[in-house]
Amino acid sequence: MLSASPFRLTVTSAGSGTRATLQVVDVGEDLIWTDPEWLAETHDWIIESLDRAGLILMGPIEQPHVRPWATVLRAPGSEGTVWCKAMVPAVAHEPVAISILARVAPDRVPRLMAADRRRRLMLTADGGTRLRDLDAPRHDPKRWMAMLRTYARLQRAAEGAAPELVGAGVPDRRLAVLPDLVAELVAELRPAGVDGLATRVAEACAELAALGIPETIEHADLHDAQVFAGPDGDRYFDWGDASVAHPFLSLTVALRVLASTVGVRDDSPTVDTAIDAYLERWSSLAPLAKLRRGAALGRALGGASRALTWHAIAVDAPATQAKFPDAAAEWLRDTAQALA
Repeated sequence: MLSASPFRLTVTSAGSGTRATLQVVDVGEDLIWTDPEWLAETHDWIIESLDRAGLILMGPIEQPHVRPWATVLRAPGSEGTVWCKAMVPAVAHEPVAISILARVAPDRVPRLMAADRRRRLMLTADGGTRLRDLDAPRHDPKRWMAMLRTYARLQRAAEGAAPELVGAGVPDRRLAVLPDLVAELVAELRPAGVDGLATRVAEACAELAALGIPETIEHADLHDAQVFAGPDGDRYFDWGDASVAHPFLSLTVALRVLASTVGVRDDSPTVDTAIDAYLERWSSLAPLAKLRRGAALGRALGGASRALTWHAIAVDAPATQAKFPDAAAEWLRDTAQALA
């Protein structure tokens, strides 16, 4: 997804007089993330944020990731690496989501060091090693089950914060509003192969709501590359796609990546066992058979939420459409197939 042709830019940071080399990735797009003036201002913000935290920049700042909708800068601080993320409006609720989640599940999200809502910037401490970078564990179904159990605990801990999350700007994809959002998106995009989707989504939402599972934070892009695997347990990051929704929508992406990584079919016994592991945290609220049915519905509806996210990102970052054409429409078609 990234160009293989990086270039380097040297800037002088304001205030400190420190010259630092920024690693910039040329993605062949007229993106603000690679604009020298924007980079210099963001570099200054990183240094100022470190200073407010009593820390010092210890070396060159690099820019290892550039996407149309976000970029990440890596800076060596005096107490370890810090990460600056810049975002388009569609995903700029990430820092406020992390700040709220840090209160209810402080050991399950990265440490937020600074945020600038106007500039859509945030600075977080390094979270350690990703699960994806651990070759043997990431291919072990039991390790995925442990990750899903911990994530489920986070979701349950955040149930009471759902109204606050929505009020703070995290997208509202709760079952009461999801059908109308999908109907509006279908009417706007008019993709082929989704006849009757709005009605089927409404029916699925009504059935899932009847289960009585509290709605909460929903990561929406949960997989092994979004998890720091530390000695004190897993931490979950990259909350830009998150919304407040039914928790089971998180299974859509998680189970797809689990199956492909472990090397099993999406409908294999291994995946079924992983679903049961995830559902354990709700076992006091409904019988397992009903929870499994709810998981199937959530797994289907998660595609509709993904479509809404991709569309919002494409509006804010038009270059997304060139790189991932019709992503929203494809997710709508997946949802239609899952609910057929």
